[in-house]
Amino acid sequence: QIRLAAQPAGRPTEVTFMVDGQEVAVARHAPYETWWTLQPGAHRISARSTDADGSAAFSDDIWIEVETSAGE
Repeated sequence: QIRLAAQPAGRPTEVTFMVDGQEVAVARHAPYETWWTLQPGAHRISARSTDADGSAAFSDDIWIEVETSAGE
């Protein structure tokens, strides 16, 4: 597993974590974090914070490559 964490500015009502454009978790209070089970392949990880009036801010994308070990 890998820990996904965000430190948004301001006072968000939630932080949505996304992998490959798909929502994997929503954190509604600090610490804004979750765990994601690694899967082989290239993946794009990002987060979106939303405040009380519905305004959203987006993180930069982070790309990771997950490879399987020999013998798995």
